[in-house]
Order: sequence, then structure tokens, then C-alpha cells
Amino acid sequence: MEEYRVQLSDADEQSSVMGLARSLKEQNREKLKEAFDLLEAFRSKGSLTPLGASTIHNLDLTLSRCEQALGLFSKAEERLIRLRNIDPDADEEILCKKSHNFDADVTNARLWQFMKKHQMTETLLVNVRKELTRKLLSNRKTATAETLHKHLHIVNIALARHLQERGLYEWAEKLLLEMIGKRP
Repeated sequence: MEEYRVQLSDADEQSSVMGLARSLKEQNREKLKEAFDLLEAFRSKGSLTPLGASTIHNLDLTLSRCEQALGLFSKAEERLIRLRNIDPDADEEILCKKSHNFDADVTNARLWQFMKKHQMTETLLVNVRKELTRKLLSNRKTATAETLHKHLHIVNIALARHLQERGLYEWAEKLLLEMIGKRP
């Protein structure tokens, strides 16, 4: 890939590295580690936010997924929190606030669910859901409404699954019925 790097624009190089890493990540543990190392090397060349998140689109999200697959859950969690532009040492209330990065919020909630941090998972998903619903109500006829609907659907499904896992079946049922426009 080095011989072609000179010919690639920055965006093309980012896409190529991310694509290669994703394909390696889906193979065996050795290839997963190779993907992780490739992404970390690529990350070291880029700039970082004040909290230490990469400014390269989706790089830290992909790295956190590699860390999860490698069993490095606390590192993945810290990376996602930084990507959400939150200090990892913040209190639980701050950690569970919705950020401006939908994918990082949902990935963080799913990681917390896996880590059995149920209350944090639930609080983050409910906070994201509230904000999406608020935005949707004020942007019903805009071009962003379709994206907001998609995001709300993703969050509702994640929240319903989480509630079912916790045995909160009535709340999960109510949420699912609400999604299809029916009353319980």
C-alpha cells in the first residue's frame, strides 16, 4: 500500500486504511491485532481533539470495536467516551449525557450493556431517545427528519433489547408498540 499512498488524497487514504482494517478485523485474532496496529499507526499521524479523540472520521469508533473484540473493554470504553467529547473521569450523570456523535453514543451504550453497566446503558439510551424525539418534533418537515427517524428507530430497538435483557418486559412492549403506532 505504501507505493500507492503518494497517489491517494487524504480522504482516499483514510477510506483505504479503514476498509483494510475492517476486513482484517473480521478474520482471526491475529488479523484483528494487525488491523488494530494498522489503525493505531494511522491514528498517530493525525490530529487529536483536546480530550484525545482522533479527528479522523470513524477511526476511534473502529479502534474501539477492535479493542472490544480483543477483550480490552475499559480501553474501548475510554476511547468512546473521549470520542463523545466527555472526560472519562466525569461523574456518571455526565457520562450518560447524549453527545453530538450518535454512532459513538449507541456504540458506548452497547458496550456498557455488554459490560453489565445496565443503569448507565439505560440512562444514555433514554437521554439519546429524548433528544432525538425533541429534534424530530421541531423538524418534522426538514431534510433531517428522515435521519432523525432512522436514529430514533435504532435507539428504540437498542433500548427495547436492553429492557428485555433486564426483564422489564412491559416497558419494552410499550416501547415496541409505540414504534408501530399502537397502544398497549
